[in-house]
Parts: sequence; C-alpha cells; structure tokens
Amino acid sequence: MLRRHHAKIVSWIFVIFLLLSFSFRGESVQSGNVTTAVPNKSVKVFVDGKQIPCYSIAGNLFINANHLKYFGFEIKDNKKFRFNPQVVSLSPIPAQEFSREFTALDTPIFIDLESVATPAFYVQGEYLIFLNSIFWFCSVNKKGNDYYLKINRDLLSNYYLIRNFHVLKSSVNEYTLNQAVVKIDWKTLQLKVENVSKTLDYSGYVFAHTFNSFPKDFTFLSGIDIQNGIIASIPVSFKVTEYSGTTSTQQSGMTFANQLTVEKVVNLKDFVAKLKFISSICLQNNRNIPLKVFSTNVGVTYNNIPQVTIEVVNLSLKPVDAFELNFKCYDAFNRPVKYLGFGDNMVRGLVQKQNIVPFSSSAFTWTLGDYKNTVSIKDIKFVLIHFVDGKIQNFGGSKK
Repeated sequence: MLRRHHAKIVSWIFVIFLLLSFSFRGESVQSGNVTTAVPNKSVKVFVDGKQIPCYSIAGNLFINANHLKYFGFEIKDNKKFRFNPQVVSLSPIPAQEFSREFTALDTPIFIDLESVATPAFYVQGEYLIFLNSIFWFCSVNKKGNDYYLKINRDLLSNYYLIRNFHVLKSSVNEYTLNQAVVKIDWKTLQLKVENVSKTLDYSGYVFAHTFNSFPKDFTFLSGIDIQNGIIASIPVSFKVTEYSGTTSTQQSGMTFANQLTVEKVVNLKDFVAKLKFISSICLQNNRNIPLKVFSTNVGVTYNNIPQVTIEVVNLSLKPVDAFELNFKCYDAFNRPVKYLGFGDNMVRGLVQKQNIVPFSSSAFTWTLGDYKNTVSIKDIKFVLIHFVDGKIQNFGGSKK
C-alpha cells in the first residue's frame, strides 16, 4: 500500500536586469568528488556591526541562516524564518562557528525567509544560504573583500505587524493587503508575477468576540507553496478602512513600494542560477542520482503488520513523477526477513503518478505483509527514475 504524505516547494520572476550577482568568488575545497563548505578566511561579513561566519562553497559565499537568530529572527516550523522586533539578542555568535566545516552538501531545500523561498543546502538541521539572499532587507556596503550589512528593521517590523495585526479600536472593521505573488513553472523554470489582494472584513466579528486579534486561521501574506510554484509573497500596501456610521475613511496604512520591488527581492537570473548551482553540487555529492533518501521509518499498522515509510528529496531541476527503488528487510537480530519466509529479503518499491518538484521532499509508505518480522531496512537503492518530461534515468532497473 502506498501513501503520499507530503510534497512541497516554490519559485519565480521576470527581470529587468541582474541586480545582484550571487557569484562571489572565494576559497573552494573539494575532497575527491565531494564539495564541502569551509570558512572563508579572506572575506569578513558584518551584520549590524556584528561579525557573522562566512563560508565558501565552490567559490561562492554562503552564511548559515540559523545565525539570523542573533539578529532578531525566530525559526518557526523548522524552515520558517520570521523577524520579531520584540526579540533582541546582544550575544555574539560563538567563536567555534567561525571554524566549522560542512561536508554533507547533498540535500537541497527551500527555507521560507519572510515569505520568500530561499534555496539552501540542508546540513544536519542547519541551512546554508547565499550571502546575498539577505540583501533585499539590508543596506549593503562593500569595502575591499568585506561586507557591512545593516538590517532594515522598519521594513521587517512592518512584515511583523502584518502577521500579528491586532484590532486597535472597535470602529476598525476592514483590512486590505495588496501583494505581488511570484510563481515559477517547474517544467520550464519560467517565472511570473501576479497581483493579489486580500481583504478581511471584521464587521460582525468584533461584536461577537473580544477585540484582541484576527481569527487564528487567517493569514494575510500568501506565503510560499513550493509544490504549486509560489516562491514569494511581497507586500505592496496594507490599508485600513474605518467605518463611522454611514461614512468610511481610508487610512494610508503601510506602503512598501518605495522599499521593495520584485526585482530586488526575487531576481530571475539570480534565482535560477542559484538553483542550478545548488542542484549541481548536490548531484555531484550524490553520485549524480537525482533522488536522495531523506529519512526512513519502520513501524506497524493497527493490526501489527510492518510498514516502512521512506522520504525522498528531489535534487534535480526537473519534477519527478515516478521512481522504483529496492531495499532489504531485517529482523531485530539483523537477520534477513525473507518473502513469505523462504524467498528473497529484497523489496521492490514502485511509485507512480506523483509530482516531486525540485528541492522538495515526499514520503511514501509500503505495508510489508509478506515480510512480517521486519523491524529495519537497509541498502536502499534507486533503480529507475522517471521525469515529467518523459525522460528516464536507469540505475540498474528493468524497463520491461
């Protein structure tokens, strides 16, 4: 039995010119055919006057997104990074962080950085992103090889207010957010921008509830949705309408147009170049196999039949709609669990009619009724991978 658990992902945009190049040249280290991330000793990066570790990956500058917590960001639901003006961290980044190296660069992922899908390397719960991924909410001053960044806290505080807007007085009963939503077509890597307006009419609600906050399930910003190609939601304006009797007054609210442009937040050439770079490194470090096992779990069904769940991530730039893999079953004593007790212990897993988009993960479950003593699996190998464009990669499987 096969169950699809999840699959997500995002991307976008038309472009006037390449605003910021991601290709910052620095040190590069390869161990055999494996590319690693090492501290860059020739470049220093300062954010709000505080030095932040900078890493070099095949000649490009990266930072650890987890270090944004030292500058007022909170990490929510693992991959969501949200600025909170109420959080102040005066502590320096630990010294050992400046000498760390990252060797397992084989898992691409998107983090949600203030409703902007940001491509990253995932390494043991941490996310390495291109240095210029944070330029859109910073002022940037480059002196020689060094970078001096200052976070635009007023801009990010407005993001915070949109997400945490509270009813200020009972006469206010309508809020409208206009935003630019950036989408990517995963088949062509072409991006486009759509103008989206969201309005919350608070009349009626305020009379039945306390005047404290919006309904918890209401979200103004569209956010990101990688699976459906939404890679950025950029606020343009936030307006408040007040009603007093039969008249209404439009308040100016917040205007982002003078601080944000789509080209600044998500640049077409830059975004696609980043995807290609991260994909190429991950494929190289994964022996050029487009899919990678992200996690596994062996449990039992309600009637005590073993079942295995395998989560896979797409390292390539093309959606995968089918694949075949093999794995071997073992009992608690590490003995092979054979088919019906006398056959082979290898299981063939087939997945079809899916849409695993680039840098996203999906989990699939098989019930092992014919391998009843299974408590662990080993030797997972992809043998066939089928892309939405009809192309097939064969790693030892049979097409018959």
